[in-house]
Amino acid sequence: PAFCEKTGAPLIKECPFNLECSLFQEFEVSDRIIIIGEVLESYADDDKVLENSKPDVGKIDPLAYCTRVREYWSLGKKVDKAFSCGKVIK
Repeated sequence: PAFCEKTGAPLIKECPFNLECSLFQEFEVSDRIIIIGEVLESYADDDKVLENSKPDVGKIDPLAYCTRVREYWSLGKKVDKAFSCGKVIK
């Protein structure tokens, strides 16, 4: 297994792009927990990095979570509905 340089946290080897973060503050607002952190370092697979050492977002193909509609989106397309997509795993 691989580990982050600053915190020693494990990296997810199946994930093409990892962020190493530290927790700055955590607090509750209504029925939600808000987490504020600081990005300490980023890690990307060699084949997901451009020549200028910046991540190639198209090759990484990140997911975004849209809270208002509870959906996961890839670049340009919805991947699945949030919360309900995990039910098939149970």
